[in-house]
Amino acid sequence: MGRVPVRAVDVRAGTVGEDVLTVHALEVRQEDDRAPHARPLCDAGQDGEETCEWLRRVNCEACLRAITAPEGPRRA
Repeated sequence: MGRVPVRAVDVRAGTVGEDVLTVHALEVRQEDDRAPHARPLCDAGQDGEETCEWLRRVNCEACLRAITAPEGPRRA
């Protein structure tokens, strides 16, 4: 039997790019042995733009709406 890819998803708080005041809910994906990939739930910033995890509360309104939706966290 072939190797089954491991996929884990976690949601953490962090910033995107140069904006260190807006704290987003970052969807962090870990696939196989690759480095984790983090993107904000609200899709702020550009693909490949640096994200930085913070121990701060999420204050992005779009991310807060996404994580408090009745069906759970989802991308905007």
